[in-house]
Amino acid sequence: MKCIYYYLLIIIFKTIYPEEGLLKVPVLEVSTEKACDIPRKAALREHRIVLNNAPRHDDPILSMHDTAVTSHTRAMHQKADLSNDDTLLLEPIAKHPLSHDDTTILKALEGLPAHNKPKCMRAAMERIKKGNAIWVRLHHNQAYEAITNNSDPTSVEQQTLQRVFNANHTDLWNMIRDNHALQKMAHDQNIPFTATAITSPEYNMYFRTAYIRQVVPVSHIDEFMQQYEDAMINLQWHLYAKTILQGEQAFTSGMITMNDAPHFTVFKFLDGYAEMISPTYKLHAGLSYHSVTTPIAYARKSSHWTGQKSFNDNNFGIDFFNRNRLPNPVLPGNKSHMLFGLRTNGMVFIKWEEYGVTMNVKHSDYSALKHTVRYFEKKDKQDSQLERRESIPAYVTAEFKRLCPKALSRKTKADIKTYGISKMLEVLEMDAPEHVVTFETYLTKHLMLKKDSLYHRKGNEVVLPDFRSDLDML
Repeated sequence: MKCIYYYLLIIIFKTIYPEEGLLKVPVLEVSTEKACDIPRKAALREHRIVLNNAPRHDDPILSMHDTAVTSHTRAMHQKADLSNDDTLLLEPIAKHPLSHDDTTILKALEGLPAHNKPKCMRAAMERIKKGNAIWVRLHHNQAYEAITNNSDPTSVEQQTLQRVFNANHTDLWNMIRDNHALQKMAHDQNIPFTATAITSPEYNMYFRTAYIRQVVPVSHIDEFMQQYEDAMINLQWHLYAKTILQGEQAFTSGMITMNDAPHFTVFKFLDGYAEMISPTYKLHAGLSYHSVTTPIAYARKSSHWTGQKSFNDNNFGIDFFNRNRLPNPVLPGNKSHMLFGLRTNGMVFIKWEEYGVTMNVKHSDYSALKHTVRYFEKKDKQDSQLERRESIPAYVTAEFKRLCPKALSRKTKADIKTYGISKMLEVLEMDAPEHVVTFETYLTKHLMLKKDSLYHRKGNEVVLPDFRSDLDML
């Protein structure tokens, strides 16, 4: 059945892209900008957000948002990518001698397959450097400064953005508690308007961004979103570099997780960008009309962390487009889409992909079709070896069964399928504690995993240190 479905998709794909070979998926389209130009402005898809079951243009907040999106799309800001000119690989990386960490990162990036390697190493390293600065500011609860790189805003609008984005829960509630427009919007969308609700990762950025759209002029929001998109991209490069510096091989495709509780700083940073682009996107199901047809920021379905995700087991997607409204491969591995979400155990997860999962004929958006074809496409050996997924290798399961002396109940088997390695260790601690160290040693040796990450992982995904306990300076 899967094969029939696959070939049906190929036929549809060939109808849309007749110039491509039968089993050849078109490569990511890239802009013609200079490869080593560091992106300065956002490229946002020309579309108008339609909010299902939400207040229409008589709502002053959503009316302002709709105008803001239109303003974004009229600009279609200039954007560069990291992958055009091979000769730029020879350009000097920096004016100063490279540090040991820089050398480690560059060596790892150079070892990637050609289609995943950044063609401009200088631009990639610059993004990593900026991403580290963002990381440090997020640790100091300076979300506005992380986005704008501006610690001393001068205009009233900039100061308002700083005040709202950096406000703690108490200050945010004091700002909005008597705001009747926000109260009406929350009521119409069946969202609790309480001091407790704004502390949750589900609604915190929803209220912040709604208030910003109400009190900050569209022109200033437009400029702010240009900076926000660039900060989002730079943060992804920082996370990629952190993976390399913790002793792991650079991957071509993989899942990154880290404990983000109790403040959910990383998730809220990602969520804030998506809420600014597409308000209330989290309120829609992943397969709803709104989610499927609304590019850039939307709820989406995926096969990852099934049964372990917050928000009704949903995860979310963000697309990055160039000024020609084509997928812009500015993320690590030359990807243009970011899957992200929050697990019920407080761990945020991020995965970069080549295409999103939307479908909008009006805007010639066939991302979902390309995504599906790419999913079924056979990977070469090198790509398979450089994947970091949360799947459990068969040889790990075999070793666990060898060490576990008892027959497993149906529930335990289901839990192992869901939680993987962490559950296997838990079972061994209960039934065969003498074999726990043996299994830990096996995992660290054969999967090259760090011992302190074993109890937080399902399979071979990347597990980064807890956000609050980690402040590495790259």
